[in-house]
Amino acid sequence: MLKINPDTFYYIADSNLFSHENLLKANTRNINLITRTPYNTKATKVLIEKACRDFKNMIPIESNDKKSARYSIMEASGDYKEVPLTVLRLLFRRPL
Repeated sequence: MLKINPDTFYYIADSNLFSHENLLKANTRNINLITRTPYNTKATKVLIEKACRDFKNMIPIESNDKKSARYSIMEASGDYKEVPLTVLRLLFRRPL
């Protein structure tokens, strides 16, 4: 199960926020961020590869609509240039 505390405030931003400087500032100030990692970072590529290798450990998100896309998720810890991160890997599969 995901470890998100519903009583904690989170800033949500697009991938433009994802930079070493911004993540370091947020970390030192105990600010919680939710953002997408840009595809052009090494960290993202590593996470995608890991999600593919660990596919069977991902948690499926159930939907009653059989025609909709299917998603699976997995939470993990990591870092970006030594700034600690908790990441959520999301795998999207098109409907058959």
